[in-house]
Parts: sequence; structure tokens; C-alpha cells
Amino acid sequence: MALLFSAERNWADGRIEQPTLGVGSHEFAVIDPGRLRQANANAGQLLEHPGDSGAHVAALGDVAGVAEADGTRLGVLSGAPVQMFYFAPLRSRANLGLLLDMDEILARGVRLNRQCVSRGVGMISTAAGLIRRYPLSMYVVLAYVFSITLGLLLNVSLLFGLIALFGPAAAAFIVARIWRGQAGVGELWAVTTRWRVHPGWYIAALALPIAGTAIGHVLYILAGNAALPVPGRVEPILLVLFFLVIGEEIGWRGFLLRGLLSRRSPLVATLVVAAVWTLWHSPLYFIPGMPSYGNPFWAFTLWVFTFSFLMTWLWLGTRSAWLATIMHGTGNLAASLVFPLADVAGLFVFSAIGFAIVAIPLVLASWSRWISIGSRDPDAQSGAVADAPPA
Repeated sequence: MALLFSAERNWADGRIEQPTLGVGSHEFAVIDPGRLRQANANAGQLLEHPGDSGAHVAALGDVAGVAEADGTRLGVLSGAPVQMFYFAPLRSRANLGLLLDMDEILARGVRLNRQCVSRGVGMISTAAGLIRRYPLSMYVVLAYVFSITLGLLLNVSLLFGLIALFGPAAAAFIVARIWRGQAGVGELWAVTTRWRVHPGWYIAALALPIAGTAIGHVLYILAGNAALPVPGRVEPILLVLFFLVIGEEIGWRGFLLRGLLSRRSPLVATLVVAAVWTLWHSPLYFIPGMPSYGNPFWAFTLWVFTFSFLMTWLWLGTRSAWLATIMHGTGNLAASLVFPLADVAGLFVFSAIGFAIVAIPLVLASWSRWISIGSRDPDAQSGAVADAPPA
């Protein structure tokens, strides 16, 4: 048995995604039976079956047209000769069930039991509908599910933890495809691969995290502590993570921040992304056996929130997930380079203050932009802003 479903199609503007399904040598068209009364499509005639099931059956020849009812585009029929397709109307007209079992239909006639529509199809249909309706919220859920599921296997193998870094990226591409189709995937890929920016942005991506962390070291000394020897020892895993955090940045900045900026101010968007980013790391701090278990999560939260303002500032100037990856990776390395403090709480707190000292002037210099509601992202495709040096 082959089962095809279509969730929440936008029938009004006639956009239909993947309207046919191949079974054997035939293709079967997708049409909304909840709205369809009778429709002609070239040589094809759709008929209502008089049986008590309320199902619809159609015997069509070679067709490549559009079926319309009440002025609404309902389906596109194309491909190889279509002999028969069997409709199973669902409760909601926004959903569509199409049940195909040619051998049973030909042997026993047209019979339909609506319970044959599997629960699995309903769940997938509902999930796709939720993604279209709440794309950013569902993105966060998927990113958490992907990463946390793999992250829980970190004690089995470090490889699972490294793969978990790409949970935000995987969720971003899935949601972009379901939400905006191929155009959404193209936009996400464009910001992921954008590397041709003014050289000043590369300098900023490398220098600002180091500067903020170094200021934190100075404040640590001014607080009456002895200076620490620099540069400190850089763990090999940090060098690997420098590049692998692109799995996070495709999601956090390339998808979530970009989506929020279309409807929220950069100030609010930064706070939302910082909260999502922080909570995504929380299992590392609260699950026994995880690398950061027992460390102060509140101090890490402070570090993430202040660092996020530098990340947003960089994004507004480049629209580049690649540049965001460089800044993110440098922020991870900076502690070992210029502030190798064993006290994790002190490291996070003093570094966070250093990030704030660096970020505040940058934010205030363009404050009106940071509080503008719904500032669009017009250069997400062209990247024109990235041609200018940092202001």
C-alpha cells in the first residue's frame, strides 16, 4: 500500500508542492476532495462515487492541466497515463489524504475505510502544518530535539557530541524547506556560504572576542588577583570546534536571528537568540557526566548574553554565517589565549564584563537601528552591506 498526504496547501494562490506520486508505471495526482465537486482536466473526468464511503474515484488519460472548483486551483495532473486514484477526505479541508492500493481496488472494487489513514501520516501532516504556522518556534524545538538526543550519547563517543553541533543547522534547513520551499533553502545557503566581505569584518570577528576576554583579564588583575601567564595552552578540541561551530551558526544567526529581524528589533532578537542559545547548552551543565556538569550555569548565561550582542553586530554588518562562525570560534579560543583562568565562574563573569565594554559603544553608535521594530533584512541575498568596512 502506498500512502500520500498533503498538509495545509495554500490552495488560494495555487501553490502545490510535489502534486504527483508515482506507483509502478503510473503517476497519481493530488487534489483536495473536500472542495472538489466535479472538475475536468483535459481528457480527464473526475466522478463522485455513489457509495456510502464518500470517496472519489477518477479514471484519467494523459493529462497535464489544472482542476478548478469555485475559482480555486485544486490540483495539477501530469506525467504518465493516470488510470485511477482514490481519495480519502480527512476531517479538515486543510489536510488531504490519498490512499492508493491498486490491486485491492481492482480486485474488490471501490471500498474505503477511513481508519486506513495511518496515525503516522496524521502526525507528519500536523508537524508540517505547525512548522508553516510557527516556523521559528518549531525550529527551536527541532534544533533542541536533534542536538540533545545526540548530545546524551556524548559519554559513549565524542563523535556524537560533534554531530550534535549540527542540530541547529539540520533543523534550519528542514524548516526552511517546509516553510518557504526551495527559496527558503536558497536564502539559507546564501548566508551560509557568504565569505566575500570587506577584510575589516574578518579583523573584527577575530579581534573583538579576544579584546573582550583580554579586558576581562585586566579587570581580574585590578580586582586584586595575580596576572595569569599568556598565552595559555590551547586544547586540540577547541581547534576542531573553531570550525564545527558553523553547525550552530547556520541555525542561530543564519536562520533564527535572520527570521526574528523581519519582525523584531535587533535588540529584542538578540535577547531571544541568546536565551535559545543558552538553554541549548543547559544539558551540559545539569546532566551528570556531561563535560560542564557542576559548573555555574548562571555565569555561562551572562557570558552568552553579552557575547550575543557582538554576534548580532557582526551579523548586521555581514549577513554571513561564516563570519559568525569565526567570531564564535574565536570566543571559545580567547580564554585559553589571553585569560587561562581555572575558575570557570570568574572566567565567564570577567569575560562577560569585557564583552559588554566592547559591545556597548558599538550598539550605542547605531542605537536607532537596534531599537527599530521589524527591521527587514533586504540584503540577505545580495550581501551588499558586507562590502563596506565596519563602522
